[in-house]
Amino acid sequence: MKTGLSRRLSALVLAFAAVPTFADVVEIRSMTEAPFHVLGASDVAVFDLDNTIIEPLQSLGSDQWGSYQGKRFREMGFPDARATEASVAMFAEVQVKSSVRLVEPDTARIIRELQDRGVTVLGLTARPLVIVDRTLAQLASVGVNLDRRPVASGDFFVDVYRTARFKGGVLFVGENNKGEMLKAIYSQLGRDLPPVVKFFDDKRYHVENMDAALSGTGVRHTSYRYGAADPRVKSFDPVLGDYQWGVFKATGQILSDEEARDRLDRR
Repeated sequence: MKTGLSRRLSALVLAFAAVPTFADVVEIRSMTEAPFHVLGASDVAVFDLDNTIIEPLQSLGSDQWGSYQGKRFREMGFPDARATEASVAMFAEVQVKSSVRLVEPDTARIIRELQDRGVTVLGLTARPLVIVDRTLAQLASVGVNLDRRPVASGDFFVDVYRTARFKGGVLFVGENNKGEMLKAIYSQLGRDLPPVVKFFDDKRYHVENMDAALSGTGVRHTSYRYGAADPRVKSFDPVLGDYQWGVFKATGQILSDEEARDRLDRR
């Protein structure tokens, strides 16, 4: 026979079980694993850029190269904010001259097909505002145009501190929380959040931030920790990256990984 307390606990468990679950975090290795077919014209697919849609042709200027620089600055005693600022400046300097490729060949096609079906596609990146136009040019070079079915038109700042900017279908948020900035752009536009959001990012903390930001909003959302670039992240060679950076600073030339290794081997 149940006591009064056990009956109340059972009722509480049943009540929680009846509450619909809107949030989810999923690990995928390829964009082809995601159920894009469930998205409708009122829904939104949100994509990070670096190591999600695009990556440079070489180690220099890669996301993992930039992360390594930030870590090294912190080990040298730089405060976190200063280390981030210095590494981001180096990353931006390389992007001005670096070409990019798709992380996966199918990604551009997937984005175009979503846009053709009327699904809103949003780029959401931590890239700094100084390379907004360069980033859009890099995306165009691999056949990605996020301005075809954007969340909004135009070029505008999203926050009062002018640290986030929307242009060409991409929201550039710098060091801001991506989940909070997604909510901020809809708030600024005076619109409700979409009923369904699918978010793709290679960084787990961005995925978790998005999940936390959308939890409790009523939005059915799935955040995907996307790992197609993981093998290249894990195999990153700091010696190679340092050599490429030295050549770049001295000559303005960007060496391929193959050429940089060959030169290092001949030293």
